[in-house]
Amino acid sequence: MPVAIRPWIGCLALFLLPVGVSADDAGHSAIEQERFFEAFVRPVLIKHCSECHGAKKQFAGLRLDSWPSITEESDTAPVVIPGDPDASLLIQAIRRESGLEMPPDEPLDEKSVEVLAHW
Repeated sequence: MPVAIRPWIGCLALFLLPVGVSADDAGHSAIEQERFFEAFVRPVLIKHCSECHGAKKQFAGLRLDSWPSITEESDTAPVVIPGDPDASLLIQAIRRESGLEMPPDEPLDEKSVEVLAHW
């Protein structure tokens, strides 16, 4: 059963995208992507992931506290597959799929999962 798009995502899309551009267009500007990352994604990653995947510690060779570090590969594979959240290891881990469970102690709340998957 698909998750309904939350009203805040719709409002966010209106704020970030120019009129006439859909969320699926490849024409997202780098500024829009960075704005979304800094406003919504990075706070989730810092709060829930940086203890084990931050500047001081990079478990499994993975650092999640900055955009450049996320685009680099971990010890095993690319962590994020742009445009394909289902194939992204990060999304599989936060959804607790394929034997991956991150964060290990307690699952992320639904809103945080939606933000990361949307990104």
